[in-house]
Amino acid sequence: MALDGADLAGACVVLVALVLTFVVYRYRERRSETLAEQIARERQLKNET
Repeated sequence: MALDGADLAGACVVLVALVLTFVVYRYRERRSETLAEQIARERQLKNET
């Protein structure tokens, strides 16, 4: 089975889509963690005063 340009382009598109999905997922995960930490810190400060 020989790969022509269209097969190669299709494979690249799929690969890029997978990588982008993974990157966006990790970014959102990390951002929600930092948001939760920020909320926890604010609550702790309120409790201390």
